[in-house]
Amino acid sequence: MVGLNQFGFSYKNVIKKIEKCQQLEDYIGTKEAYALAEGRNYQTFVFVGNSTYFVIEVVGEKGTAFVNACSGECGDIKTLPVRIYTKSRTIDLTYERICG
Repeated sequence: MVGLNQFGFSYKNVIKKIEKCQQLEDYIGTKEAYALAEGRNYQTFVFVGNSTYFVIEVVGEKGTAFVNACSGECGDIKTLPVRIYTKSRTIDLTYERICG
């Protein structure tokens, strides 16, 4: 629960968004678990609003995805990278392709 303990509402918000990404299940199957992945997970605080960026590991029955996601004043998140690993291949997509 590091993500929830460290980032609270922002982490929950991102997980809720990813839960709604039905296209992701085309690649990894039914989503079974979510976790904060190693990497660049950080918050920014600026005059116009706050943003929290995450790399979320999503484990499914057929594969695993690493989803770059954001909560808050993030601008255009459509181009954030997503990498999917299955038994037979690695696929690089964007957030728009899994949550479009």
